[in-house]
Amino acid sequence: MQGLGKDVQKAGQAIERAADR
Repeated sequence: MQGLGKDVQKAGQAIERAADR
């Protein structure tokens, strides 16, 4: 379950980058 948190953080960063566009 620990690996999931990292995936969520990566996804959050990707979303923020997309929203920044």
